[in-house]
Amino acid sequence: QWTESRQQHLMSYLVRLGQHRVLGGRLRVAREGINATLSSRTVWVDKETGRVVLPEDEPVDRNDPKYTLLPARISLQHFVQDLQRFDPDAFRDTDFKFIPNLSGDRHFKDYKVFPVQELVYYGGLNDQTAPLQRGGEHLDARQFHDKLAQPETVVVDVRNHYEAAIGRFDGQMELATKTNDGNDNDNNNNNDND
Repeated sequence: QWTESRQQHLMSYLVRLGQHRVLGGRLRVAREGINATLSSRTVWVDKETGRVVLPEDEPVDRNDPKYTLLPARISLQHFVQDLQRFDPDAFRDTDFKFIPNLSGDRHFKDYKVFPVQELVYYGGLNDQTAPLQRGGEHLDARQFHDKLAQPETVVVDVRNHYEAAIGRFDGQMELATKTNDGNDNDNNNNNDND
């Protein structure tokens, strides 16, 4: 667990990283860790200054040796390395999942870092009511994609509306749900508290 001041320092660091790495998405930061769903964009980088150039902001001649192309996946891998440098013990063994070659329409438009008390709210569940040690098998990204390809696979996606709208599964259906307090869940609400 991080101290409150270390959590605040990490949040400031994440804001700077998001700008530098051209990230989109949301990062929930608790003293126990980070819950993040992120994307990046392919950009041009000025080799001399390190300045990032977005294709829509400034045309770049692909043959100009002053610039190098930085693919989105490399930006995300650099972000992981940045986290591991920030706190090697916390992030050394973290299982980061990547989905390469997503189309541009799946890039998160905004980038937001905010503090939370808990990464995942379970509505008062505990080891008696929800024995998590009896849970399923952990799958790495490749195993998960292999399972998705099997026709008998059913995925119950419990992400909030914002995350599900951007990172959708082929053939997904959005069902009416209740929030943890029993109220109707407004699936069109992009509230940060989802």
